[in-house]
Amino acid sequence: MTARQPTRKDVAEFFRLGLLAGLCKPSTVARWADSIVTAERSPHIAFIELCIAGSQPANQVQSLLDNVPGQSTATLPVQMLLGHASRLVAAQTSPPEQVLLRIYRIASLETFPDGIYFDLIRLEDGLSLARDGVYGTLAEVRHDIVVFFKEYEPFAPDNSTGDA
Repeated sequence: MTARQPTRKDVAEFFRLGLLAGLCKPSTVARWADSIVTAERSPHIAFIELCIAGSQPANQVQSLLDNVPGQSTATLPVQMLLGHASRLVAAQTSPPEQVLLRIYRIASLETFPDGIYFDLIRLEDGLSLARDGVYGTLAEVRHDIVVFFKEYEPFAPDNSTGDA
C-alpha cells in the first residue's frame, strides 16, 4: 500500500477516531493544532480552539475536531488509525489484542471500509476463539494482529508515537 498525503481534515478525522478508540490523547491533538497555528499567518479558528483544548475531555476535543475545515478522504483516516496502532504495538505501549479490541469497538459505529471492517471481525473472532480455548492460541492471534496492523504502517501520521 502507498500512503497518500493527508489533508488537515484527514488528520483531524484520524485524531477523532483515535480519541474515540482511546488510542490518542487530547494533548497530542493540541500539539498538532499548535504546529499549524505557529506556521500560519492567519490560522482558522478551529485550530486555535484545539490549541487550548489539550486538558479537556476527549469527547469535547472530538467535537472541536469536527470544526476543522476541508474534506476528508474516504478511507485515509482509518488507514492512519491502523498505522498508528501498528506503531503503538511495535513500541509495546499497548498489547496487540487490546489495541485491536479498541478499534473493533468503534468500527461498527463508524464508517470503516468493508475490507478493513471484515478483517477486524475475523481477528476479533480469532481472539475470542483462542481466549476460550476453542481454536488457535493467543500467540498466533497476536501475531496475526501485528501483521494486520503492520500493513498500515506507511499510513501512520508523523505525530503518532507513544499515545495510548
